[in-house]
Amino acid sequence: MHIKKALEKAKITMMLDNNVFFYTNILFSLVQKFTDEIPTAAVNIEELLINPDFFMKLTPEERVGLLLHEVGHIACSHMTRRGNREHQIYNMAGDYVINQLLIDSGYKLPKSRLYDSKFKNMSTEQVYDVLMKDPNLQPDPDMMDVQYSDGGDQEDDKGSGDKDKLKDDQIKIDNILIRAKKQLDMANKEVGNIPGEVLIELEKRINPELPWNIILQNYLTEFSKNDYSYKRCNRRYLPDFYLPTLYSENINNIVIAVDSSGSVTNKEFSHFIYEIDSIKSIFNPEKLTVIGFDTKIQFEKDLFETDNVLTDIKFSGRGGTDVKDVLDRIAEINPLFAIIFTDGEFHEPRKVDKYLPVIWVIHNNKQFKSKIGKTIHYNLEYKK
Repeated sequence: MHIKKALEKAKITMMLDNNVFFYTNILFSLVQKFTDEIPTAAVNIEELLINPDFFMKLTPEERVGLLLHEVGHIACSHMTRRGNREHQIYNMAGDYVINQLLIDSGYKLPKSRLYDSKFKNMSTEQVYDVLMKDPNLQPDPDMMDVQYSDGGDQEDDKGSGDKDKLKDDQIKIDNILIRAKKQLDMANKEVGNIPGEVLIELEKRINPELPWNIILQNYLTEFSKNDYSYKRCNRRYLPDFYLPTLYSENINNIVIAVDSSGSVTNKEFSHFIYEIDSIKSIFNPEKLTVIGFDTKIQFEKDLFETDNVLTDIKFSGRGGTDVKDVLDRIAEINPLFAIIFTDGEFHEPRKVDKYLPVIWVIHNNKQFKSKIGKTIHYNLEYKK
C-alpha cells in the first residue's frame, strides 16, 4: 500500500469514529509530513511529522493510535504547559497520560509505547513529579518509539523573546482547541474520549481570567476561517464515505445586545459601547445589528460599514432585566452569532432555544451560568 493512501485510510478511520471527533478536528489543523529526520513521529503546533518506514511497519490500527497519540499532545497543550520542567521527562509523562487514555479506550499503539497502569487518573504534572523523584521509573529515551517535539527546547531562558513566543504558541493552540470544540458542538457530537485534563484546559481557554476581548477575538476569528465542516459533503469519497469538505463562511450578520438595565453601572455601559465599536472595526461584518434591552427591547439599529457606533446608537432603559424578548429577537434575526453584554443579574427563561448561537459576555459575576451558548467571564478591572 502506498504510504499516502495508508495515512488517508487512518484519517478516514478516525473521522468515522465519533469518540475521537474532537481529535480528528485537531488533526485537520496540522500539516502532515513524512520525513526521515525523525525515528518515529513528532508533533508541534503546526505540523505532524512521521517517519515513513516506521509508519508502514505498523498495523492499520496502530497507525490510527499513532495519530491519536500525537494529536493528544496538542489537545493537552503539552508544548506550553511544560514551563521550566525537564524537557525529555515531561515528554515521557505526557506519553504515559495519553497512552493510558487511548489503551483504556480500546485503541492500539506501537508495541514499545510508554504505558503503566500506576499512572491511571493522574495528570501530566503528577506523572512528571513521580518520574523525577524516582529515576528508576524513567524509561530509556532510545526505547521510545512515539515522541513529540514542541519546536524548541526553550530550557530555562526567560528572555522576553521566549515569553512572547510561548504566548504566541499558546494562542495558536487555543485557536486549534476552540475550533475543534466548536466543530464538535456544530456536529452535535458527544464529548467522547477527551481526557479530564483536556476538558479542564479547554475551560481555562474558553473562560480564563484574562482580558475578555482576547478570548472573544479567538471566538470571532474562528467563524471566518477556512475549516472542515459537515455542512457540505466531499463528493470525492461518495458513496463509501460521507466526509467533510473545506468551506468558507464570511461574517455577514452579527447581533450585539447590550444590557441597559439599572444594575449596569454607567462605567460598564460606556465600556460596552466602546467594545462594540472595537468589534465592528476589527471584524467589519456586512451588517451589525445592535440591540439595547432591559425588561424589553428598548432600541434596535442595523449598522453598516459607514455607520459610526459611537454616534449612531443611543441606548435607553435603565429598568430591570429580562432576556426573553432579546433571545426571541435573536432567533428571528438568525445571525451567524450573537453577543450579549450583561452583568448576568436576571432569571433565564424556563423555555429557551439551547441551540441559539449566543456568546454571553459576563462581567464581575462568576456565578452566572446559562443553558445556551458560550460564556466569557471577565472582570472590569482588567480593562485598559
